[in-house]
Amino acid sequence: MKPAPTLFDDLYRATFNYSTKRRAIGFVDHPDRLRQHLRDARKFVLDDQMSSFLVDLSSSAFLDDKKTKVRYRLVDQMRTLARLPHQLTWVEFSYACAQKRALELQLTDPSEGPNPPIRTERQGWLLNQHPKNETLFRVHIFENASSLGGLLTLPFAFAWHTDEAPSVWAEAAANANKLGWSQSEMCVGVVGYCNDRCGIAQPEYFDNWQRGDDNYREMFGEFLRGYSATLRRVWALLATVNDIPIEARSVVSARGFVARGSYHRFLDHKIITLRVPDSADLKKIARNIIAISRRRAHQVRGHWRKDHWRVGERIWVHEHQRGDASLGFVTHDYVVEHPQ
Repeated sequence: MKPAPTLFDDLYRATFNYSTKRRAIGFVDHPDRLRQHLRDARKFVLDDQMSSFLVDLSSSAFLDDKKTKVRYRLVDQMRTLARLPHQLTWVEFSYACAQKRALELQLTDPSEGPNPPIRTERQGWLLNQHPKNETLFRVHIFENASSLGGLLTLPFAFAWHTDEAPSVWAEAAANANKLGWSQSEMCVGVVGYCNDRCGIAQPEYFDNWQRGDDNYREMFGEFLRGYSATLRRVWALLATVNDIPIEARSVVSARGFVARGSYHRFLDHKIITLRVPDSADLKKIARNIIAISRRRAHQVRGHWRKDHWRVGERIWVHEHQRGDASLGFVTHDYVVEHPQ
């Protein structure tokens, strides 16, 4: 079988290959539903440089700050800004490039040695907005991890609110509590960050996620440990995408595959490229981008915003609060005038 152009194409093709005896994707019980969501999602693929920069945004930009309380506020600020560009969005990046950058920044576990094994080449996030709550979001993580048996998603999802209401998607999973961390610490990978606005959520495609046997609990805990920084990366990208110097290039697929006796074309997507000189200090750029998002709290009225992911289109943004309230609160008075 020829390799698929992207991870989501690999998953899309696999949804046609299900049988009653074999899952083609680990922890997926509903391949038809996943296939439809992959078709409907707006799909973005980060190139290698952008994949590396994702590590700077989510880690080096603030995790080396000696002021712990400031660190927590920065993480929470990203949460409040982490809204989706579309109700159903796919983001894919090179996990190998991200891992390499993490090694360069000395963010990996020293006990794993200078060249720890890479779990997968690519990782994808299938993100969706709650159908009845525009401030509530959920993400499923997908990989093609040969060490874990090939294509899979996690046996749980992550959910978060961008306002101050606790997540109705989040679950007090006994499987998660075994680690002795709060759910927010496990989701974000920052010890001491305790917030009930994010948590583990029931997955869309896997039914038996709350099994009680010891082996399953142990596996559940291993997944949580291995993916504990993923939600922080999701937030960092979504919170700062409007401030990152990027270029988007459309890719129309001309290839396909045969499944169930029919020909299916692979899916179109956009390539996201970081637009900075090769000699630029990415860590400094990331810190500046995070700093831009950390402003004094202020109320934002409803408005149309330019869609940086789709050229020539706009998105309606409802009224909401932005900024860090610990830095103060800015109020605005609007005066509307017209000529006599």
